[in-house]
Amino acid sequence: MVKQKRKVNRKKIRYFYINTELHKILRLSRGEDLVVAWNYPQSKRVAYVWSDIQKNMQHAYSISQVSQMLNRHPTIIKKYILEGQVRPVQKTYSIDERKSPGVYYMSEDNIRELHSVLLTVHIGRPRKDGAIVISNLPTKAELDAVLRQEVILYVKNKDGQFNPIWKQPDW
Repeated sequence: MVKQKRKVNRKKIRYFYINTELHKILRLSRGEDLVVAWNYPQSKRVAYVWSDIQKNMQHAYSISQVSQMLNRHPTIIKKYILEGQVRPVQKTYSIDERKSPGVYYMSEDNIRELHSVLLTVHIGRPRKDGAIVISNLPTKAELDAVLRQEVILYVKNKDGQFNPIWKQPDW
């Protein structure tokens, strides 16, 4: 008999937020239940219990990933961050003596805050009646499903529009 290789479909976590601080995983030992990570705001190496991190962490998303989630250009997202409409996000840097700048990462709380800001922004020329037109922005439920990495099922209705159908996740 030929041995079959088992395929494990795990999304590899490289960056995460814990206690509103950005971390990068340097070493992960599932057997020891230990993770060694670099804490960017404190600029030091820290060790955590992996099972606690899995329960309490927030995923870190780059600006390009957030722009795909919210259907907005990365420049627009950077604009709102620089204007101070969203809490400042944390930036990575190389972990050596040069500390050359890297990529900005947003926490799930930052993304939800940005989503609420985008709900108040009109796209295009202002309307005479003052109404706000928002296009292609996901709903809060859809955004939460994307952040929890759940599958969203859409059903096409008679008018040709796609409506999300929510299903209880199987545990």
